Amino acid sequence: MNYTRTKILVATALFVCCLIALLTLQNHVLFYQEQHTLFLFTGDYFHSRALLDWLSDFVVQFYHIPWLGATITSLLLTAVYLLTEGIIGRLTGLRDWLQLGVIGAVGLYFTFDGVDETPRMLIAALLALLLMWLLSVAAGRFLPIFRPRRALFKKHFSIFGLQLSIPFIISIVLTAAYIYGGLLWEMHDYNRPERAMVRADRAVKAKDWDEVLAITDKYLSTGRTNRLMLYFRNIALAEKGVLLEHMFDFPLRPGVSALVFPWKGDSRDSEYGHLVHEVTGNLNAAHHWAFESMTSWGETAPHLLDLARYNIAMGRPRVAQKFVDRLSHSLFYRDDAETLQRQIDGVEPPELHYAWSGKQEEKIRFINVYNPLRDLMEIVNADPDNHIARQYLKAVLLAANDQDALVTVLDKGATDPSAIEEAKLIYSLYPQSTPLDTLGLTLTQEVRDRFARFRALRSRPIEMEPQFGKSFWYYIYNYCPTGPDKRNSLPSDTIIPGAALKH
Repeated sequence: MNYTRTKILVATALFVCCLIALLTLQNHVLFYQEQHTLFLFTGDYFHSRALLDWLSDFVVQFYHIPWLGATITSLLLTAVYLLTEGIIGRLTGLRDWLQLGVIGAVGLYFTFDGVDETPRMLIAALLALLLMWLLSVAAGRFLPIFRPRRALFKKHFSIFGLQLSIPFIISIVLTAAYIYGGLLWEMHDYNRPERAMVRADRAVKAKDWDEVLAITDKYLSTGRTNRLMLYFRNIALAEKGVLLEHMFDFPLRPGVSALVFPWKGDSRDSEYGHLVHEVTGNLNAAHHWAFESMTSWGETAPHLLDLARYNIAMGRPRVAQKFVDRLSHSLFYRDDAETLQRQIDGVEPPELHYAWSGKQEEKIRFINVYNPLRDLMEIVNADPDNHIARQYLKAVLLAANDQDALVTVLDKGATDPSAIEEAKLIYSLYPQSTPLDTLGLTLTQEVRDRFARFRALRSRPIEMEPQFGKSFWYYIYNYCPTGPDKRNSLPSDTIIPGAALKH
């Protein structure tokens, strides 16, 4: 088999392997990078970027369609191999039977295999190789350095009826070794928790709540505690109407901050803090979080989409128009911009529900970024049918171990989830508490009997966890930041990873 066919075979194998790796192992990386990069066809965007950043953003925009972005990136990696092979051939006059170009392509693959990496180095290397190749062509009269007069290794072997030369066999074996070595390195450094968190983020944005629960439950069942995964899970539970029933299925060590992010000026937190305010209809707070996130991460598609939707729902069409105009200059978000434009023009209704829509609102409202209770209480009062906000109000009070406030927001005569029943029992144990009968609340004998068993097992934690590990009682005695005996106190943010994508 001649060298040209060998080169085509190696290039094809490299392209296919890169494509498969990007669409499987690195699919979440494509999504994350695309969500944090927005290429705009405007003069101000071009002038605000260095050339390499501009070219990198241009490539990343195609990650919006994973197979297209993966194909383009795989072609760039294959071009690295072909250019390297061409340069070696022109400089030395020798054929690259060792396939050194494959090493360069595989090495460059690892320069953007993390969520915080971009193809910038790949593009820089590709431009450098292209320049070197052009120089080698221009200096063709002085090259190659070596001029071999006869072919080496003329002997051929017959394998399955094919006449294969020793150099060809060496090339194939080395190519396979390089790619296999790259795969082993990839699997050694593969960040599975990071992949799970990005997949959960994608499912949240797609509003696929069953998928969110499947991903977060699988992650948390390994024993890890991650505030972001708990946060995503609680949003999905609230959307399905079962937050109070399942919020303690996994250890809620972060406390209230697993339900509502406190504002700490952290750029990672700012990416996701708006989500809970969006689902509860508190769009003013959601707008605050999204805008702060945009100041940290720049104009990305999620930021522009969210800010446009929030302003449309809150009746601020002129502000929304600014964000829609920016989206209209992108390649893959023009349809979204057209949809939002129809909402601005009144042709279509707003996509989001605003808790104060059609109601008299204060002219000035200050967002309490540390204590979410005030906003949740105002939302429930202004929008009594807002079931998600009602769930979150009760859930925050449970996580804060604030039974005094909790009993005031419970529906009289209603059948409450077990966590609420358990909180009512704890409330009834305090000597100065108002009797539950006076508040119109009841407590079953079954709950009292369960609490007696819980107290009996306090000295036997191994037996207690299987029976009560998902109960409110177990939470306040083992995980609650304020402890079991502190009341009327919203816990501060504790046990929080330094970054949202940290496990």
